[in-house]
Amino acid sequence: MGELDQITAAVDQVVAAYGRIDILVNNASDRSAVLSTILDLSIEQLQRNFDTRAIAYIRFMQSGVG
Repeated sequence: MGELDQITAAVDQVVAAYGRIDILVNNASDRSAVLSTILDLSIEQLQRNFDTRAIAYIRFMQSGVG
């Protein structure tokens, strides 16, 4: 999950159900690359890691969480 529309929908759904988000735990990742060294990662794996980690983390925080 790293797409902005999916993140916005998830945040909207949680806020609708609970009124707000007090805590956000960003722990998504591409598990296929967990045991790989950076030298062994393909560009595709590296891009998935950026999309599901750093980019998704920032998008969640920018979606009004906090």
